[in-house]
Amino acid sequence: LSQAQRAVKAAQLAAQLEPGSRLTANQRATLSEWTSLAQWIGTERGAAAVAAVEKVWPDYGPTASGSILNAYYTDVDVVDVVWQWLARHGVTEGHGFEPGCGRGIWMHAAPSGCTMDGVDIDPISVKIARLLTGQHAEVARIEEWNLARSLRPDLGGYDFVVGNVPFSSNRPGRNNPHRDNLHNMSVMRSVEMLRPGGVAAVITSRYALDAATSRDWRARLAEQVDLVAAFRLPSGTHRAAGTAVVTDLLVLRRPLRDDRRPEPTWIDTTTFTIDGPDGDSATFTHNRHFDDHPTRVLGDYEAGGAWSPTNFSVRSAATAADALGEVLERVTVDYRPQGSA
Repeated sequence: LSQAQRAVKAAQLAAQLEPGSRLTANQRATLSEWTSLAQWIGTERGAAAVAAVEKVWPDYGPTASGSILNAYYTDVDVVDVVWQWLARHGVTEGHGFEPGCGRGIWMHAAPSGCTMDGVDIDPISVKIARLLTGQHAEVARIEEWNLARSLRPDLGGYDFVVGNVPFSSNRPGRNNPHRDNLHNMSVMRSVEMLRPGGVAAVITSRYALDAATSRDWRARLAEQVDLVAAFRLPSGTHRAAGTAVVTDLLVLRRPLRDDRRPEPTWIDTTTFTIDGPDGDSATFTHNRHFDDHPTRVLGDYEAGGAWSPTNFSVRSAATAADALGEVLERVTVDYRPQGSA
């Protein structure tokens, strides 16, 4: 079966199962094949897949179309590496949040002592996340989510945030006073709900750190959290989701009241050049953090990339998980969530 056909089978099974169902190994394997149909919208197989799914999930087509820019699922090995690092720094219990939970890959990999809230606009993804993880997932837009809807509103905030935030240049109109694009707003809204001493590890577009138009957002984010580290992932990290975009893993920490905070030099960008095969060169912009920490670019910059020949790629002989695991070993974080967000 093709990937689209396996996704259809997962959606059909999810429609049949009751919440809280005990899954057989085969059912779990089938549900784990779910991936958003967004990547095939506009193609013949996409139309066939949507038609099949709509027999058990009526009117699903508009949801698939609406998520076409942001349904990027994360490689399971990358998720495991991030969780292993978090666990070594104390994130083995507490209550967390995942903005854009998809089928629940990040929630499923969480240590047994952790509980989580997850939100996604895709009802099939949310149903499957609940079935696979037993965690609290809801169909909701991130800009509409608040702590009162949390599984643990009594905590006054989240101890940690993880995930691959939804990506889009669209600018949600509700609860978004600065008109940030979707991925920047998702990061901002998430850390605003983080308790002091809490940690976020989120994957987002490289433009969050690189774009001149995101500088104001970075300055506002720096008022909320410290950047512990950023890692520029190889271009093939999300190949299974049908995209070669360059993304970053951001590790952020909300400071405690008496913390001595570092200078937020990551608000600014610098330029660099890439030499072409014919001796010509091209100039690009990236975040100053990667000048200060060049080993956190997990590969070599190459001219040309997703969506535009004037973009750049990050090429690596190593897998994203292996490259990330090696550099994460040299980074520490003080995880001590307390008080209210």
